[in-house]
Formats: sequence, structure tokens, C-alpha cells
Amino acid sequence: MAKSALFIILLLVRVQCAAGALADLSDGFCRSYKFGTSVANDILYLIDLDGGLIPGDGDASTDAVSKDNYLVQLDLTQEFYVNNGSHYKMSLVPSNIPKLKDQALWSSQDNATLFAYGGRGIRNTSSDNGIWTYKPQTRSWSLQQTGIIAVRRLGGAYVNAPAIQSAFWLGGYQSSDTTETITDESLHYLDKMIKLNTTTGQVTEVSALSNPVQQGALVYIPVGELGILVFMGGEVPSDKTGVDLTYTPVTPHEPMGKNTF
Repeated sequence: MAKSALFIILLLVRVQCAAGALADLSDGFCRSYKFGTSVANDILYLIDLDGGLIPGDGDASTDAVSKDNYLVQLDLTQEFYVNNGSHYKMSLVPSNIPKLKDQALWSSQDNATLFAYGGRGIRNTSSDNGIWTYKPQTRSWSLQQTGIIAVRRLGGAYVNAPAIQSAFWLGGYQSSDTTETITDESLHYLDKMIKLNTTTGQVTEVSALSNPVQQGALVYIPVGELGILVFMGGEVPSDKTGVDLTYTPVTPHEPMGKNTF
């Protein structure tokens, strides 16, 4: 798992360095703009790839709505090349599952289950507020049954922490894209953090910050009994429905005592 995580970090660093050295040759077109990622049993999973020449994923020349949704898998134990698409195995996600982008993709501690949460719709308002699960062993999808409804958010910071059987989503907001109750252009920011127990499926809301936030990075550091979460970067809105944003400081959160510093 550690090797896989290191590989992802190195890959991102390489991409960022290359982007800094070259001019933008894409004219704004991205093969894969945003997508959810997770590593389980040395398999890299990608879901909801946004943009690019994905078969059946709309017409890039006319910016048509995507027709299909895919789960992409890459075996990290085998030699592969980024320019050889045959190493990436694609499978259709069932049509009854909402087509969303910018999702979080988390894995359970035993790597038996993947969880997809959050994200924005594709030119449509989805009232779905659930967490969808995927079982790699049976290749089956289902809606996670939880004690409370996990209201769908977008624009938040999130992290998976398999060591403590948990995944976290901090901040973000709701808009007319995530719920039918919002009919204008306002953004309703949320200041609580969602915690998912990846073993029991239980969802809880935790008070984490004094102000709502969007974007940024949430990192889990495995120290002490349950570790700590560190949030940095991102933006703070001037009010819960505003868009006037400022930068935030680094904010540690301690899950065991539910303390924010």
C-alpha cells in the first residue's frame, strides 16, 4: 500500500513538473480532468473520468453530454506504460448509478469494498444523496444503507484512512446541481465534516471548523492512537451563500477527542 501511495505521489510530481516546463498545447482540452481514485490490493481504480476521448463519453467537438460512465483499473504489480492504453481495464458502471464527477473514492480496511461519495452532476440535478459501494470480488454496485443520509456535497477536501477504518469529507457546499431545493445560483456551504466508518458503513457528522471551507487538502497522519487530520489550503467564503473567498491557515483535527486546533 505504501509503495502504491508513493507511486501516485511521484506520478503527480512528474506531471506537475512537466506542466510547468511546457506551454499549454491542449487549448483547454484535458484528456482526464477530474476523477476519483483509490488503491486496493495493488489495483489502482479510477472512476468518473471527466473529459477526454473516452469511448461513448459524448462528442468532444460538440461538448455533448456523456452517455456512459466507466470504472478503470490498473494492476500496479505488473509493468505498464502510461502511453499504452491496453494496461488500463475499463468496465461500464451500471446506468442506474448517477453520473457524477469530482467524486471521492475510498476503500475499506480489508480492501473488499470501495465507496463513492460526493461530486457534481453532468448538466442535471441529481437528488441522490447516498454513498455507492463497489465490491471488486463480485464486480457489483449497490447503494450503501446508512443510519443518516449523507447529503451530497461538492468542492470539499477528503481523505481515506484505512488504518482506522474511516474516510473523511470536510466542508464543500451544495448548489442547484446537488439538490432540487436550491433553485438559484447560491452556494450553501457546510462547516461540518462527514466521517464514514468503512467497516460498518455508519455515517456521522463531526464539528471540525469554525468556518465553512471549499477545496484545499485533507491529509491523515498516522500518529498516536487514532492519528490526526491536517487541513490546509482551500478557501473560506465570506458567508455561507457567497463567493468572495480568502485563504485559510493550516488546521489540525484529532479524531479520537474530536478536537480542532
